[in-house]
Formats: sequence, C-alpha cells, structure tokens
Amino acid sequence: MDLLISANTVAQAQADTAPATGTPGWATDGDPAQGIIATDSPAWHYNMMMAELIAFVKAAGITPSNSDWSQTLKAAQILFAPAQRGVAPYNAALATLIGGYPKFAVVVDAAGAFWVSTADANMTVPGATGANWTSLFASYTTTTDGDYRYARTGGAGDLQTGHKIYIGFNGTRMVGIVDTTEFGNIAFSNQFVSASSKVFFAATSDQSSTTLTYTAPVSGTFLITANANVGVAANQTQPDVAEFGIFLDGNPTAITSDTTSISMSHCIAVPVGAGAHTISAVYAPTSQVANWHSRSIALTYLFIPS
Repeated sequence: MDLLISANTVAQAQADTAPATGTPGWATDGDPAQGIIATDSPAWHYNMMMAELIAFVKAAGITPSNSDWSQTLKAAQILFAPAQRGVAPYNAALATLIGGYPKFAVVVDAAGAFWVSTADANMTVPGATGANWTSLFASYTTTTDGDYRYARTGGAGDLQTGHKIYIGFNGTRMVGIVDTTEFGNIAFSNQFVSASSKVFFAATSDQSSTTLTYTAPVSGTFLITANANVGVAANQTQPDVAEFGIFLDGNPTAITSDTTSISMSHCIAVPVGAGAHTISAVYAPTSQVANWHSRSIALTYLFIPS
C-alpha cells in the first residue's frame, strides 16, 4: 500500500486536515425521496485514514509500496508476533516507535537468549555493554549447578524429608544448616590428622622424651595418648620414682602428669587454635641415682577439626 500517485496531490505539509469544530458522524449515500443529501468525502478524511495505515506499516519496519497490497497484514503479523510467540524478538524500530521498551519487558535476541528490561524508555540493545537488560535466567540455578552446589535430602525416616539442607561458607568457615538452624562446622577428611612416635632408651638416669608437631589448618581438638614403659626385670624396681607428663607448645607446665616408680600412661583431649603446635611426652627421673632401667615412650595424637 502507499499514498496516491495522481495529478493535483500535495505534500503532507499542505494536506487538508480535520476541521476544528463539528460533530463526528457516519457517511450516507443520501435519499432524494426523503430529502437526505449524500455525504461529501472530504480530502482530510482520506488523509487521516491513510496516515493511520502508513504509520502502522512503518511501525513494523516495512517500507510502503503500492505494488504490495498485503502490507497491512504483514505489519500486523510482525507487530502482533508476541501473541503467537509469547515473547517477541528485539526490534530496534519498534523501540524507536514506542519511545523505548518499558521496564520488565521481555525479548529474545537473534541467538535465542531471553532478556528483561531493567529500565523504562529502554533504547539500548540486549547484550550490549552497559545495556539496560539482564538475562531472564540470571537469578536461576541450572540443574547441573544445583547438583554440585546444594545438598539434597535422601535416605529414609521422618528426619530425611521436608527439610532444606544447606552447605556453605559463612565468611570464616564451612558450615552445615538444616532449615534455619546451624549445626556447626563442616570438617573435611583431609583435616583429620594423626601421628605417632615410639622411642626406646637405654638404661640411664637422664630425662627421656619424644615430640610431635602439627600445623592445624583450623581450630580443633587434639586427642593425645602417651605411655612410658619401664624395662624392669622380675623382682626389681627403679632406683627412684619419675614424673611422666604431656606438654603442649613448649609450656613448662604439663597439661597432665603422674609421678610413680612404675610404667605410666595418659589420654587427654586438648582444644587448640589454628596454627603450629608441638606435643611432647617427657619421662623425668626425680633424682639421678645409679643407672635406671631401659624404657620406651610412645606418643600419639589425633587432630579433630572443630
């Protein structure tokens, strides 16, 4: 469709326009028998209808052509595409016509990506740097991501269903949360560390000891066991008693100790902070009398992260 190509046409600036006053009505061919005069068809009315149709065609991005008599239909198919698709492709010409897409409008680009407008009068192009569009699925997690990032309930029993289980970093440590209750830190298998030492000593009246060290990655607890076994023959005793204790981080005061003339053992749980730690088991005769019998000292720890 297009405007007239005929003698006595004028440019749009000189086209007749609707009168400023008068009552709008419907046209009639008239009836001479009843004295009803036929309605004139003024040029301004033709101009008005053509202007409406031309604007409609151009809004769809179509250039008017008098050789194509289906342009109004084509324009409707383009402009009303959302009714068929649900979401229409982004259209720069349409954006210009309507003064920019409104906030929360949804479009699809040529690659099939869906976008949501984040501003009114949005003239920017989806996907462009600084554009006022965001991915429709920006706040959604894919099935694959969900499998790796979130814990899912399983197993059987009343406690296994109807709950939300979260595992995440709270800013300082990994924690586990069921619904809204935090159940404490999450420990990893490589954070459970143990070590042991066993040393044999010949008969001597000197102090005997063994030491283990460990750098804790997080705060936790040492479970420490220490044993001192004295090699005393039947019907014999050591010349004197000895003190056997466990010492932590070079502190001169034992965290636990005993003083007897026989074999001794200790088992204790000690909370510690993250960092380097030293654990020592020391067997110290209370006096140096003759040569004491041979002895062995065994020291073991298990570190349990908090």
